[in-house]
Amino acid sequence: MKERLALLRQADVISQHAYTGTLEAAQFLSGHLNIDTRNEQFQMAMTHLARAIDRITAGEPISNGLDPELLGEIYQDDAYEQISALNLATLTFYDIAAVPEAENSFLISNLFSLFCAGQFEEEAC
Repeated sequence: MKERLALLRQADVISQHAYTGTLEAAQFLSGHLNIDTRNEQFQMAMTHLARAIDRITAGEPISNGLDPELLGEIYQDDAYEQISALNLATLTFYDIAAVPEAENSFLISNLFSLFCAGQFEEEAC
């Protein structure tokens, strides 16, 4: 995980702020979601998180979020409260108080996917 983020930082694809915050967020989320940081889905989600943070910080967030029906399914899931709390906690690593709705829909979706992946890994052991 660290190597992937370091490469993105060295190539100036992500900022130092996104790099540092995402390293911390990755450790936090890995522990809370019971998922290995080497998991490809986890690494992809952390890369997306770092890029989203840079867009938000630059005032250039995406304008179209996740399909409302898909997002609605996540909101209906029993795990949503936990996912929402993890999302808010993750943002503290970046000192960001508010995230535009479109960006947040993908952050929630990625966390939900990681939550599900962590549950699967736990059951598979």
